[in-house]
Order: sequence, then structure tokens, then C-alpha cells
Amino acid sequence: MKAMSQIVSFPQWRSRWCADNIPEIKITPERIYALGFHPTEDKPLIFAGDKMGNLGIFDASQTGPEVKAEDNDDDEEDADTPEPAITAFKVHSRTITSFVFPANGNSLYSSSYDSSVRKLDLEKGVAVEVFAPESLEMDMPISSIAIPSAHPNMLMFSVLDGSFGRHDMRTPSDTEIWQLTDKKIGGFSLYVYHASSSFSLLPLPSKPCSIFSNLSLIFQY
Repeated sequence: MKAMSQIVSFPQWRSRWCADNIPEIKITPERIYALGFHPTEDKPLIFAGDKMGNLGIFDASQTGPEVKAEDNDDDEEDADTPEPAITAFKVHSRTITSFVFPANGNSLYSSSYDSSVRKLDLEKGVAVEVFAPESLEMDMPISSIAIPSAHPNMLMFSVLDGSFGRHDMRTPSDTEIWQLTDKKIGGFSLYVYHASSSFSLLPLPSKPCSIFSNLSLIFQY
């Protein structure tokens, strides 16, 4: 939370890219469905995933355009505005729904409606699949993912059909799925408690009218 607060309130990059001459920054070509801040304290990195599976990375520490007083003329309708540098990857074939940043900060996990979870090596720029249904014909649009800090190989995920899954990334066949509801689950949160490795699942319904009563799955490792 402290790191997030420092990024959001960092005056240098806000003044560079939030000026009147740059009304918006297009990080991805299509509508953004997932947004995240890299946990590094070296520089503010913003990650965005769009509805077509594109991943854009914006380094907000880069030098912004310098607009001179004589160039900032309202009468110049065709004045060119410099664009910030964006790093782009085609990670998925459908909507990217969520991100998880491991503690080492060298990679990024992303989920998608294309039924897969991928791990992107940020240094090499290469993405590998860490989870997908056994059958290519099975449609499993993943709405959200989480990885417990105490268990970096354990992937938790929710699916739009109302199910929740747990997958051990060390063993491709080690996957458990529970059908929690017949309603869509848009996301979830893991609540870790005590000093042990136990945690509770708190599903987040996709619509305000969907209510989960007394629902708490407890996992023990």
C-alpha cells in the first residue's frame, strides 16, 4: 500500500504526462480491462491489458514532451503532440482480465477469457502458458487469478461460469475445481490470516444483485 501511494502521488511523472497538452495516454490499442502497477520502487511502471489480449507497459518515469509557450497556441489545430514510448506484447487471444506480480518482480502472470494463464518473463519478453484446460475444446473464461505469497507455485482462479479452481504450476495435471454458484464470478480476493499458510476465499459477485451467503472455502497446506 505504501509503494502504491508513492507511485500515485509521485509528482515528477504526474507533471510530465498529465498536462493539458496530453489529454490521454493510449497504452493498448483496444479497451482496457485490466490495470496494474509493478511493485518496483525504482520507477513507476503501469501495465494494461485490453479486450483483444494485448499487453501494454508504460514507463511513467520517461521524459515527457516539452511544450514551449509559443507552441501551445489554441489556433494551431494540427499541432503534433509527442507520444510516450509504450512496450507492447500480444500475450493472449482474448480479453486480459487480471495480473499478478511475483515477489521477485521479474515476471508477470496474466489471466484471460481465452481460458489460459500465462507467465511473461519481463527481461526476455517471452510468455509461457502455466495453465489451460486439458481439452482445447473446453471454454473456461478466467475472470481473475491470485497466487498466495507463501505458496508461489499455487495458482487460484475464478471462472465466469461460477466455478473456482486451484492449480499447482509444478504439476500440470494437479488441478481442482469447485462449482461455487450458477452465477458469474467477476473476481475474488484471498484473505490470509495468522502466521500459518491458511487462507479464506472471498468471491466477489459480478453483479450487485448476486449475494454469496456464508461462503468461505478454507485451504490448509
